[in-house]
Amino acid sequence: MLRKYFLLFFFIIVFFMSNKADASSPLIDISDFGTVDWTTGTITAISKSESPAGAVIGKKKTLAKRIAIAYAHRHLASLINNLQVDAQTKVGDYVKSDKPLCDRLNLIIKNSNVQNITENPDGSFDVSLVVHIYGVDGLLNAVSPTREAISESTQKQATAEGFTGLIIDARGINIKPCLDPKISDDLGRPLYGSFIKMNQNYIIQHGVVDYSMSIDDAKKSVRSGPNPLIIRAKSPDIEGGTNIVVSSIDSNNIINENQKSNFLDNHKVVIVL
Repeated sequence: MLRKYFLLFFFIIVFFMSNKADASSPLIDISDFGTVDWTTGTITAISKSESPAGAVIGKKKTLAKRIAIAYAHRHLASLINNLQVDAQTKVGDYVKSDKPLCDRLNLIIKNSNVQNITENPDGSFDVSLVVHIYGVDGLLNAVSPTREAISESTQKQATAEGFTGLIIDARGINIKPCLDPKISDDLGRPLYGSFIKMNQNYIIQHGVVDYSMSIDDAKKSVRSGPNPLIIRAKSPDIEGGTNIVVSSIDSNNIINENQKSNFLDNHKVVIVL
């Protein structure tokens, strides 16, 4: 009986430790306004409204719920505006000078999925709204630098031989996730990235890369395949940046292996943070 309770206590501790680790991951950005989760490709906005003072009793509930949803929409807009597109640019930087983009984002916010509406005993409401980063109705499609999609035929045929994907181990070097990450080597040679040069039909659906929290998780990604090439990142291109630098030796290896199986051309890239 004592052993049973000990095991129960152990699993409870492990559960809370694992949740804490996930919450502090560089792939899950938590703020007072909500959460950006790069592992699931979702943005969740949260809000809470107080029961409105002075309102007619029969209308308090409706008004409180409406206020909570309005706040959640506002918080969602803030989360989207602060999302990194690349190392130098946030979504909000584009919004300032792009009225059509602003209209597309407003539509995404308006059509966001209601994940939860909870009425509290004090008459207040908790609300959470969710939008997806990827997919036809996702954020990336709205902010893509060009509306002209590259044909599916630009992707190259994968071969049966060679590596099936690329995993970049970038843990511990302060890389931040973004919509359009790039990979280059320490000689300045570009290896991968730049959304506008890729098959946008694929990228809009799946993103430029997959982000994972461990090598084991990265190996489970469809993009890495059963035989991925695993490379250790050297550094970010700038401190706290979004772009990854690998050594010239590893770069040559990536280029040579890509010529055999086309994993870069087919966007089979996973980054571990």
